[in-house]
This record gives sequence, structure tokens and C-alpha cells, in this order.
Amino acid sequence: FKVTSSTQANPSVKTTGSQTYNRVATLAANTVLYSDSSVFFGQTVLRDNTSTRWDLYIDAGNGAYQQYGQVYARHFYNNGGAVTFTGNVGTSSRKLGTLTVTNHGGGANTIYLYTDVTTDTGQTYTAPVVLKATVTLADIAGDNIWFQYSVNADTDSPGAQGLTIQTDGMTKFDGPVGNDAPLAGLHVQGYTTPGAGSADLNGGTVTTAGAGGTGQTYDNAVTLTADTVLNDLSG
Repeated sequence: FKVTSSTQANPSVKTTGSQTYNRVATLAANTVLYSDSSVFFGQTVLRDNTSTRWDLYIDAGNGAYQQYGQVYARHFYNNGGAVTFTGNVGTSSRKLGTLTVTNHGGGANTIYLYTDVTTDTGQTYTAPVVLKATVTLADIAGDNIWFQYSVNADTDSPGAQGLTIQTDGMTKFDGPVGNDAPLAGLHVQGYTTPGAGSADLNGGTVTTAGAGGTGQTYDNAVTLTADTVLNDLSG
């Protein structure tokens, strides 16, 4: 599957039903996919061999975003929506441009992360995030990683999934962390050196409960923009 031209006003593919791509999808231009139902990728999503880092914009129906493969992009904006990536999106040497996942319909959405995300102009999560595995989110060029809603472990196995964030920019939590399902651990650090960057805690609580006692580590400067309670229940 190869796309050669697309805008948000004129999507490459627009459907009322679901879209399923079971083979490798290669971007040869900026690409917009619009579905009133869901969008599913059964293999990797790549860009072509040109030097241009093509953008991918997906507007799907309400539902869960599920990411099983690693994401490599310039910027990752995730608002949830019924989108599934089973393979990697981009590669470390051939990152996509801006990857945007959004939705329409007004319902609740959740972002399920099974694997890592690497960017170089930041990451923005505008829906609740649930960790289905221990995940590292990194920005290699010092831009911000921003969680506008809650971050939790999997409610089926609370305390089993940890989160590491690496950026020389700001890591910002605007919602509670581990309030519904405690994380195994939280480690916030810079990308070039552990002490680079900063963390902004604005969600009220951070709760960890890993059986291994990984706890919470903030290697860089921390700013409190709300009254904050840090809990570790691992003993």
C-alpha cells in the first residue's frame, strides 16, 4: 500500500467502515486516513527512501489506541481513537514526520502502550494513558513530553508496568499517575545526561507499587505546580 498525496480536507482514504492494512504500508507523501470506525495496521508503517519525513494523520472513530510496535517520528500527538499498530512505525534511521492520532464522535478514548516511542520534537498525550508493558518514552532533541490526562498501569496487573521518560526538555504530568493502578516504577531523566531537563508535577499524586521496589526516581529538577503526594507502596 503506497499513498502519494493527501490533506486533512481531502484524505487519502475516507471510509464509514473500518480500514485494515495487512501488508507493509509505505508513505510516499503526507498521508491522511479518515474512518468513522477503526484503522488497523497488521505490519510495519514506513516512509519511502527519499529524505523527506512524511507526516501521517489518522482520524478514526472512538475507541482504544493500541500500540504493539515501536514508534519513531518527529513528533507524536496522540488523542486516542480506534487505531492499532501491530508493527513498528518508522525506524530509528528513517523516522516519520509528525504522527497524529485523533478521533471524532465525542466518546471516551484510551491510549494503550505496549512499546516505546522515540521522537525529536516532542510527544503530547491528550487522552488517558494505560501501560500494558514497561515502556520508555524518549525525545532525543530536548523537546517536551506532555501528559494532559492520567497515566496508569494495567488494572489487570497493577504494579507490573513501569515508565521511563528521557528528554532534555520538560516532562509534564497534568493528571494523576498510578491513581487507578500503580506503576511498577517511574524514572524521569534527561536524554543526554540524567540531570538534563525538568519535570513538572501538576496532577496531585504519583503512586508506584512495584514488587521489585523500583519506586520513583527524578534525576532532573522538579517543579510542583499543584499540591502533590508521592506514594510508593512497595515497602
